[in-house]
Amino acid sequence: AFETAWSNGVRNCECDVFLTADEQILIFHDNDLHRLSLFPKSESSTKHITELGINQIISSPLKNGVRCPLLKEVLESTIQINNNSQLVIEIKHDPANISFHLAKFLLNNPQYLPHVPVVMSFDLEKLNEFQQYFYEIQQQQQITHGNLNLIQKPKVMLLTCLIGTSELPHEKELSVKDSEAIINLIKNKNNKYSLDGVYMQFEDIMLTTHQEVLSNLCEQYSIGVWDCKPDNINVAIALQKIGLQFINTDFPHSFIV
Repeated sequence: AFETAWSNGVRNCECDVFLTADEQILIFHDNDLHRLSLFPKSESSTKHITELGINQIISSPLKNGVRCPLLKEVLESTIQINNNSQLVIEIKHDPANISFHLAKFLLNNPQYLPHVPVVMSFDLEKLNEFQQYFYEIQQQQQITHGNLNLIQKPKVMLLTCLIGTSELPHEKELSVKDSEAIINLIKNKNNKYSLDGVYMQFEDIMLTTHQEVLSNLCEQYSIGVWDCKPDNINVAIALQKIGLQFINTDFPHSFIV
């Protein structure tokens, strides 16, 4: 799917990542293979994806006949197929130490960093860990290898839900009505590192009564929006004019010119 997107000129895609049992960074959305598996009752289809090794995952046939890709494979395809492409990475909430492995992977493969504009998550703890590991590993590399050019970290953004809609304890709820709460969350005062911004769930008032509030936030921080309704080109253009840097879409037919 990613290679088809790059080949057809799509420049920005978003993906979810998990860490496998043998510490491979896998692009996958669900917690397990059950929904997509050709044999949904098999043992490998019902286990949490983080409990499976990459060989188990690859050997588990899926309904569409393809296998789950590794992050490094998709990032390599951004370079080989369309060097202008970028991949927004969402860290999933799971028990594995993916934050460390993602930071290490990106720093050990700096050629991919220009293609990763954002690392985001609904899990603030995972983002805090990612930033901590990124700077610690980078500092260690500088000590070990001498003066290295400072590598630009991807923007780190917290995904948030509308008030009253969160389904899991780690999910944060925000509304554009409360700009102070948004700013406090970005400043992340209980942690050493602040966030670059937030990725908020869409609200109609972003385009009406609170357009100016959203615009002011965009001047100070990186602001993204997901779950646009309606999900069409007109809403995307309106949000872009306000100043939003990132707008998630399921790529409706109205986007195809």
